[in-house]
Amino acid sequence: MGHDGWIAGTIYVQNLLRALRLLPVDERGKVFLLRGPRASEKAYQSLRNDADGALPYDFRQASTRSQKALRIGYALTRARWPVSLERQCRSNSVSSVFPVTGNWPGCESVASLTWIPDFQHCHFPEFFSDKMRRERDRHFQQLIDQGSVAVVSSKDARQDLFRFFKADPERIAVLPFVSMASPDWYPHAPREVARRFGLPERFMIFPSQFWLHKNHATLFEAMAICRDRGLDDLCLVCTGHLGDSRWPNHVRRMQALIRDRRLEYQIRIMGLLQRQDQIQLLRSAVAVIQPSLFEGWSAIVEDARTLAKTMLVSDIGVHREQDPARCLYFDPRDPEALATKLMDVWPSLAAGPDREQEIQAHKEHLNRGREFVRLYLSIVQRAIDLGPNPARLGARRSSP
Repeated sequence: MGHDGWIAGTIYVQNLLRALRLLPVDERGKVFLLRGPRASEKAYQSLRNDADGALPYDFRQASTRSQKALRIGYALTRARWPVSLERQCRSNSVSSVFPVTGNWPGCESVASLTWIPDFQHCHFPEFFSDKMRRERDRHFQQLIDQGSVAVVSSKDARQDLFRFFKADPERIAVLPFVSMASPDWYPHAPREVARRFGLPERFMIFPSQFWLHKNHATLFEAMAICRDRGLDDLCLVCTGHLGDSRWPNHVRRMQALIRDRRLEYQIRIMGLLQRQDQIQLLRSAVAVIQPSLFEGWSAIVEDARTLAKTMLVSDIGVHREQDPARCLYFDPRDPEALATKLMDVWPSLAAGPDREQEIQAHKEHLNRGREFVRLYLSIVQRAIDLGPNPARLGARRSSP
């Protein structure tokens, strides 16, 4: 289980857990959350109802003596007998672990499925420091070498993996995820949520962290062009975490851009919302917009597809691969082109939700969810059949 800082990672796991529950237990097996001593409590609470249980552990047998002593001491101070990761795996007949995104010391009998979300640093090195690029290169190669199978989310990402890293093709798998709706998404009144946030009846939404590659600047410039051409009722809602650890001043620059272009009325910056509120705003919106310069597999596009939303998305390879319905593509480097599309479609867009389209999309997403989870289970079986990665065993033998 991961940390609180990357919300999309928790949602990724949640989508898989919900998809697994579409199948009977005898087909999917039991699904547990491995919960280490540093696991996020917030992530655990959001995931626990979709799993069959949790397997908490306090230390790893492969850790150094000092690390083990620290973790064992911490468990004892909390009046809990310490248990190792390896023992939990053996005692509960764990056959595979996914997603592994860090160092996996192992149990030789457990297939490890590592996960690499994207290779953004290879395409946009200017978004990263030299140190961060080196760390990512080293970390991603480690994930490829240590996993029984390394998983990426798109064919586009698979091409990148072989272009930039060394890998055995048999041990690489593509698993595009599906946004799995919760039953509690639909009984709510989304318009009431929109009114609670003081939003007009018609608005577009861009639900994304304020990271540099998400490309808010092009979208804001396009909004200014639309306003200058007389489209003064165009409203954009931006939700998501207000921060980019790589570029701490990025959010302030975007806020300054809004002020300089006099867009305070047209653009509403709302920050990170509760998932339920965000979903209801997606349902209320007239359209979802995704101007990102780079994605591994866009969660925004998947959420919008599950909710039957009209989309305007950047014309990048992975968005073409996702191929959503009710979608318009635009050049993410060209504010003028985006403004033209907005001017064309805005007058005809109606406030959501469209319940008839939502019902049809819900049926389709259940079928897509079953395909998603059966593909996942086939990848798990491949990882079990292949066994430990020879590259990992070789690295272990050669280490001092």
